[in-house]
Amino acid sequence: MEGRARKVSVLIFLFGIFVMLGVILGGWLYSMYTTNIGFTNKATTSALRCGDYSFTVESIAFDPAKKVLSFTITNSLGDRFDSIVVESGQAKHTVNLTELVQADTETVSIPLEIEREVLIYPRGCRENNAKRFSIR
Repeated sequence: MEGRARKVSVLIFLFGIFVMLGVILGGWLYSMYTTNIGFTNKATTSALRCGDYSFTVESIAFDPAKKVLSFTITNSLGDRFDSIVVESGQAKHTVNLTELVQADTETVSIPLEIEREVLIYPRGCRENNAKRFSIR
C-alpha cells in the first residue's frame, strides 16, 4: 500500500512538472508568434508604401569650400512625395519639396557635413528605398 501511494505521488509530481513546462513553452511560443507577426506586418506595410516611390538622383555635387551638397531629384514613376531625407554619417536633413509628382524635377542644395556616403530617401523609407552615393 505504501509503495502504491509513493507511485501515485511521483506520478502527480511528474504530471505537475509536465503541465508547468507546457504552460511555459506555450507562453514562449505565443510571444514569439506575436512578435514576429507584428514585425512582419510593420515591415510589409513600410515596404509596400515605400515601393510606390520611384525617383532618380542626378548631377550630385559637393562644394567642399561651402560644404554644400547639390543634386537634382526626379520623380520618375509612382506616387508623389513631398519630403526627402539626406543623411551623411550623423548629419540628417529633411528637405521639403513642392509635392514632387510623376516626371517633376527639383534641384536641391543643402549645407551638409559630408562623410564617406550620402543616403537620399523619401521620409520614412530608409530601409526600403534609399539611394546611396559615395562622395570623394
